[in-house]
Amino acid sequence: MDAWVWGVLIVGALGVAIVIWLLVRQARSRQLQRDFGSEYDRTMARSDDRSLAESDLRERRDRVEALHLRPLSRSDHDRFSSNGRRCRPSSWTHRRRPSPTPTD
Repeated sequence: MDAWVWGVLIVGALGVAIVIWLLVRQARSRQLQRDFGSEYDRTMARSDDRSLAESDLRERRDRVEALHLRPLSRSDHDRFSSNGRRCRPSSWTHRRRPSPTPTD
C-alpha cells in the first residue's frame, strides 16, 4: 500500500476515535445531569473546569453507591420514627435560636 493510503486510514481512524470519545463524554454528562439534577448545575457554576466538576460528581455517586443504601420497610420506618420522638426532648422541637442582633 502507498504511504498516502496509510495516512488516510490513520487520519480516518483518529477521526472515528475522536467522535466516539465525544459521544461517550456527552452521554456521561447527560447521565450526571439526570442523577444530580440541580446539584449538577450548581457544581458546574462553581467550577471553572467541566471535567473536574464532573469527576467530583462521579466520585460522590461512587461513594454513595458504596454505602449500599436501601429503603426502610414501613415497619422499620414507623419504629425508628416513634423511637426518635420518644428520645428527643420536647424542648428541641420548639426551641428557636434568637435572631442575631447588630453590633453597631
